[in-house]
Amino acid sequence: MPIVEIDILGTPHRVACGEGEEDKLRVIAAGLDEKLRDIASSSPSSTDLKILVLNSLKMEYELLELKRSGGHNDSAQRSRSNQDQEDVLAKTLEAVTDYVETLANKIEKL
Repeated sequence: MPIVEIDILGTPHRVACGEGEEDKLRVIAAGLDEKLRDIASSSPSSTDLKILVLNSLKMEYELLELKRSGGHNDSAQRSRSNQDQEDVLAKTLEAVTDYVETLANKIEKL
């Protein structure tokens, strides 16, 4: 299983992914980092943890909406697209979880 080096809010992370998924994971991580930086720039006093929580809530909401809309769709192509989006969100949430765990470990050491 390949390990990919990604950077989220200036912190490097090593994330495992499936064979051939390395570039997709890098794109996902870059998108996540951009979204988190957007949140950080609109709320400069927020901690990294708060930024991650806000983004995670937004992503969970989007995933829920995606699941709801996918439940009423009979198109195989649309269903595959929804699955792809869910996979991207799941990998992004995994990266966020890893980052939160890193932050929690840093806080414990203080």
